[in-house]
Amino acid sequence: MTRIHFAPARRLLAAAILAAVGAGAVVFIDTLNRAAPLADENSSRDMGEILEGAKQLQALTGGLVVLIHHTGKNADRGLRGHSSLFAAMDAAVEVSRDGDCREWRVSKAKDGQDGEAFPFRLEVVQLPPDEDGEPVTSCVVRRDESPENATRSRLPKGGNQKVVLDALGDLLRKSADRGKAGAPPQRPCVETEAAVDAIAPRLTVEPLRRKERARHALTGLVAAGVVTCREGWLWLP
Repeated sequence: MTRIHFAPARRLLAAAILAAVGAGAVVFIDTLNRAAPLADENSSRDMGEILEGAKQLQALTGGLVVLIHHTGKNADRGLRGHSSLFAAMDAAVEVSRDGDCREWRVSKAKDGQDGEAFPFRLEVVQLPPDEDGEPVTSCVVRRDESPENATRSRLPKGGNQKVVLDALGDLLRKSADRGKAGAPPQRPCVETEAAVDAIAPRLTVEPLRRKERARHALTGLVAAGVVTCREGWLWLP
Protein backbone atom coordinates (compact mmCIF):
# COMPACT_ATOMS: atom_id res chain seq x y z
CA MET A 1 0.00 0.00 0.00
CA THR A 2 1.31 3.45 -0.92
CA ARG A 3 1.66 5.77 2.06
CA ILE A 4 0.77 9.40 1.32
CA HIS A 5 2.62 12.10 3.25
CA PHE A 6 0.40 15.06 4.09
CA ALA A 7 2.19 18.31 4.94
CA PRO A 8 1.42 19.55 8.51
CA ALA A 9 0.03 22.87 7.25
CA ARG A 10 -2.44 21.06 5.01
CA ARG A 11 -3.50 18.84 7.88
CA LEU A 12 -4.16 21.90 10.05
CA LEU A 13 -6.14 23.60 7.29
CA ALA A 14 -8.15 20.44 6.64
CA ALA A 15 -8.85 20.05 10.37
CA ALA A 16 -10.15 23.63 10.56
CA ILE A 17 -12.41 23.04 7.55
CA LEU A 18 -13.76 19.79 8.96
CA ALA A 19 -14.42 21.43 12.33
CA ALA A 20 -16.26 24.34 10.72
CA VAL A 21 -18.39 22.63 8.06
CA GLY A 22 -17.69 18.90 8.17
CA ALA A 23 -16.72 16.45 5.44
CA GLY A 24 -17.66 17.16 1.85
CA ALA A 25 -16.84 20.87 2.01
CA VAL A 26 -16.25 22.99 -1.08
CA VAL A 27 -12.95 24.83 -0.53
CA PHE A 28 -12.19 27.90 -2.65
CA ILE A 29 -8.55 28.96 -3.06
CA ASP A 30 -8.98 32.61 -4.06
CA THR A 31 -6.73 33.32 -5.80
CA LEU A 32 -4.16 30.64 -6.59
CA ASN A 33 -1.51 33.33 -7.01
CA ARG A 34 -2.25 34.92 -3.60
CA ALA A 35 -2.23 31.49 -1.92
CA ALA A 36 1.21 30.65 -3.33
CA PRO A 37 3.01 34.02 -3.53
CA LEU A 38 6.52 32.54 -3.82
CA ALA A 39 5.64 30.06 -6.56
CA ASP A 40 6.61 30.52 -10.21
CA GLU A 41 3.40 29.99 -12.23
CA ASN A 42 5.44 29.07 -15.32
CA SER A 43 7.40 26.35 -13.53
CA SER A 44 6.16 22.79 -13.98
CA ARG A 45 7.72 21.89 -10.62
CA ASP A 46 6.05 24.72 -8.69
CA MET A 47 2.71 24.16 -10.39
CA GLY A 48 3.01 20.44 -9.67
CA GLU A 49 3.45 21.15 -5.96
CA ILE A 50 0.38 23.41 -5.96
CA LEU A 51 -1.71 20.75 -7.69
CA GLU A 52 -0.48 18.06 -5.30
CA GLY A 53 -1.42 20.28 -2.37
CA ALA A 54 -4.92 20.78 -3.76
CA LYS A 55 -5.34 17.02 -4.26
CA GLN A 56 -4.20 16.33 -0.71
CA LEU A 57 -6.59 18.93 0.70
CA GLN A 58 -9.39 17.33 -1.30
CA ALA A 59 -8.49 13.90 0.08
CA LEU A 60 -8.31 15.14 3.67
CA THR A 61 -11.67 16.94 3.56
CA GLY A 62 -13.50 14.48 1.32
CA GLY A 63 -14.80 17.43 -0.66
CA LEU A 64 -14.05 19.64 -3.63
CA VAL A 65 -11.21 22.12 -4.08
CA VAL A 66 -11.83 25.04 -6.46
CA LEU A 67 -8.86 27.10 -7.63
CA ILE A 68 -9.64 30.66 -8.67
CA HIS A 69 -7.12 31.69 -11.31
CA HIS A 70 -6.79 34.30 -14.05
CA THR A 71 -6.08 34.12 -17.75
CA GLY A 72 -3.13 35.97 -19.20
CA LYS A 73 -3.28 39.20 -21.19
CA ASN A 74 -4.49 37.16 -24.17
CA ALA A 75 -7.52 35.32 -22.80
CA ASP A 76 -7.68 33.07 -25.87
CA ARG A 77 -4.48 31.37 -24.70
CA GLY A 78 -6.21 30.11 -21.56
CA LEU A 79 -5.03 30.05 -17.97
CA ARG A 80 -1.96 31.99 -16.96
CA GLY A 81 1.16 29.94 -16.24
CA HIS A 82 2.20 26.36 -16.95
CA SER A 83 -0.10 24.19 -19.07
CA SER A 84 -0.07 21.40 -16.44
CA LEU A 85 -2.69 23.32 -14.45
CA PHE A 86 -5.40 23.05 -17.12
CA ALA A 87 -4.40 19.47 -17.95
CA ALA A 88 -4.74 18.31 -14.33
CA MET A 89 -8.22 19.72 -13.71
CA ASP A 90 -11.36 17.60 -13.67
CA ALA A 91 -13.31 20.64 -14.85
CA ALA A 92 -12.69 24.30 -15.67
CA VAL A 93 -15.25 27.10 -15.77
CA GLU A 94 -14.26 30.35 -17.46
CA VAL A 95 -16.05 33.53 -16.36
CA SER A 96 -15.87 36.57 -18.64
CA ARG A 97 -17.32 40.06 -18.87
CA ASP A 98 -17.84 42.32 -21.88
CA GLY A 99 -19.32 45.62 -20.71
CA ASP A 100 -22.49 44.78 -18.79
CA CYS A 101 -22.67 41.27 -20.31
CA ARG A 102 -21.36 38.45 -18.14
CA GLU A 103 -20.99 34.80 -19.05
CA TRP A 104 -19.69 31.55 -17.64
CA ARG A 105 -18.49 28.81 -19.96
CA VAL A 106 -17.50 25.18 -19.41
CA SER A 107 -14.05 25.22 -20.95
CA LYS A 108 -13.27 21.68 -19.76
CA ALA A 109 -15.39 18.84 -18.41
CA LYS A 110 -13.50 15.59 -17.88
CA ASP A 111 -16.59 13.39 -17.95
CA GLY A 112 -19.06 15.60 -19.80
CA GLN A 113 -19.73 18.08 -22.58
CA ASP A 114 -17.57 21.19 -22.63
CA GLY A 115 -17.98 24.43 -24.53
CA GLU A 116 -21.46 25.36 -23.28
CA ALA A 117 -21.91 29.04 -22.40
CA PHE A 118 -24.44 30.63 -20.05
CA PRO A 119 -25.07 34.39 -19.83
CA PHE A 120 -25.78 35.67 -16.33
CA ARG A 121 -26.38 38.88 -14.42
CA LEU A 122 -25.67 39.97 -10.85
CA GLU A 123 -28.68 40.99 -8.81
CA VAL A 124 -28.17 43.08 -5.67
CA VAL A 125 -29.94 41.67 -2.59
CA GLN A 126 -30.47 43.17 0.84
CA LEU A 127 -29.07 41.30 3.84
CA PRO A 128 -29.82 41.84 7.53
CA PRO A 129 -28.15 44.99 8.87
CA ASP A 130 -24.82 44.72 10.64
CA GLU A 131 -24.31 45.14 14.41
CA ASP A 132 -24.33 48.94 14.01
CA GLY A 133 -27.61 48.89 12.11
CA GLU A 134 -25.93 49.75 8.80
CA PRO A 135 -27.46 48.22 5.65
CA VAL A 136 -25.62 45.26 4.11
CA THR A 137 -25.96 44.16 0.51
CA SER A 138 -24.56 41.37 -1.62
CA CYS A 139 -25.10 39.89 -5.09
CA VAL A 140 -26.69 36.70 -6.37
CA VAL A 141 -26.25 35.19 -9.82
CA ARG A 142 -29.29 35.09 -12.09
CA ARG A 143 -29.48 33.58 -15.56
CA ASP A 144 -29.68 36.33 -18.18
CA GLU A 145 -32.35 35.42 -20.71
CA SER A 146 -32.63 38.82 -22.38
CA PRO A 147 -32.96 38.66 -26.20
CA GLU A 148 -29.70 40.50 -26.81
CA ASN A 149 -27.78 37.94 -24.76
CA ALA A 150 -29.53 35.04 -26.49
CA THR A 151 -28.28 36.44 -29.80
CA ARG A 152 -24.86 37.27 -28.41
CA SER A 153 -24.32 33.74 -27.10
CA ARG A 154 -24.40 32.44 -30.68
CA LEU A 155 -21.57 34.68 -31.88
CA PRO A 156 -17.93 33.54 -31.88
CA LYS A 157 -16.19 34.17 -28.55
CA GLY A 158 -12.61 35.39 -28.61
CA GLY A 159 -9.89 35.30 -31.24
CA ASN A 160 -9.53 31.53 -31.45
CA GLN A 161 -13.19 30.92 -32.24
CA LYS A 162 -13.13 33.63 -34.92
CA VAL A 163 -10.00 32.14 -36.51
CA VAL A 164 -11.47 28.64 -36.33
CA LEU A 165 -14.81 29.71 -37.82
CA ASP A 166 -13.07 31.52 -40.70
CA ALA A 167 -10.83 28.50 -41.35
CA LEU A 168 -13.78 26.12 -41.19
CA GLY A 169 -15.61 28.28 -43.73
CA ASP A 170 -12.65 27.92 -46.11
CA LEU A 171 -12.61 24.14 -45.65
CA LEU A 172 -16.35 23.85 -46.26
CA ARG A 173 -16.18 25.94 -49.43
CA LYS A 174 -13.58 23.55 -50.83
CA SER A 175 -15.23 20.34 -49.58
CA ALA A 176 -16.72 17.87 -52.06
CA ASP A 177 -18.63 16.08 -49.27
CA ARG A 178 -22.33 16.91 -49.05
CA GLY A 179 -25.20 15.88 -46.80
CA LYS A 180 -23.21 13.73 -44.36
CA ALA A 181 -24.62 12.44 -41.04
CA GLY A 182 -28.06 13.98 -41.56
CA ALA A 183 -26.95 17.37 -42.95
CA PRO A 184 -29.16 18.88 -45.71
CA PRO A 185 -28.42 17.07 -49.01
CA GLN A 186 -26.43 19.90 -50.61
CA ARG A 187 -24.81 21.25 -47.41
CA PRO A 188 -20.95 21.04 -47.51
CA CYS A 189 -19.47 18.96 -44.69
CA VAL A 190 -15.99 18.25 -43.36
CA GLU A 191 -14.75 15.55 -40.98
CA THR A 192 -14.00 16.84 -37.48
CA GLU A 193 -10.47 15.45 -37.18
CA ALA A 194 -9.54 16.65 -40.66
CA ALA A 195 -10.82 20.10 -39.69
CA VAL A 196 -8.78 20.11 -36.46
CA ASP A 197 -5.61 19.12 -38.38
CA ALA A 198 -6.16 21.85 -40.98
CA ILE A 199 -7.18 24.59 -38.55
CA ALA A 200 -4.62 24.06 -35.77
CA PRO A 201 -1.64 25.62 -37.62
CA ARG A 202 -3.58 28.90 -37.94
CA LEU A 203 -3.75 29.41 -34.17
CA THR A 204 -1.13 31.64 -32.57
CA VAL A 205 -0.53 29.49 -29.50
CA GLU A 206 2.37 27.24 -28.60
CA PRO A 207 2.56 24.37 -31.14
CA LEU A 208 1.89 21.56 -28.66
CA ARG A 209 -1.44 23.14 -27.66
CA ARG A 210 -2.75 24.07 -31.10
CA LYS A 211 -4.89 20.97 -31.67
CA GLU A 212 -6.24 21.16 -28.11
CA ARG A 213 -7.21 24.81 -28.57
CA ALA A 214 -8.71 24.12 -32.03
CA ARG A 215 -10.93 21.39 -30.55
CA HIS A 216 -11.84 23.67 -27.65
CA ALA A 217 -12.87 26.47 -30.02
CA LEU A 218 -14.85 24.08 -32.22
CA THR A 219 -16.63 22.68 -29.17
CA GLY A 220 -17.62 26.20 -28.13
CA LEU A 221 -18.96 26.97 -31.61
CA VAL A 222 -20.99 23.74 -31.61
CA ALA A 223 -22.38 24.45 -28.12
CA ALA A 224 -23.42 27.95 -29.23
CA GLY A 225 -25.21 26.56 -32.29
CA VAL A 226 -22.87 28.30 -34.74
CA VAL A 227 -21.60 24.97 -36.08
CA THR A 228 -23.37 21.60 -36.23
CA CYS A 229 -21.46 18.42 -35.35
CA ARG A 230 -22.87 14.93 -35.78
CA GLU A 231 -21.22 11.53 -36.16
CA GLY A 232 -17.80 13.09 -36.71
CA TRP A 233 -18.94 15.58 -39.38
CA LEU A 234 -19.15 19.37 -39.20
CA TRP A 235 -21.31 21.78 -41.18
CA LEU A 236 -22.85 25.22 -40.87
CA PRO A 237 -26.57 25.16 -39.96
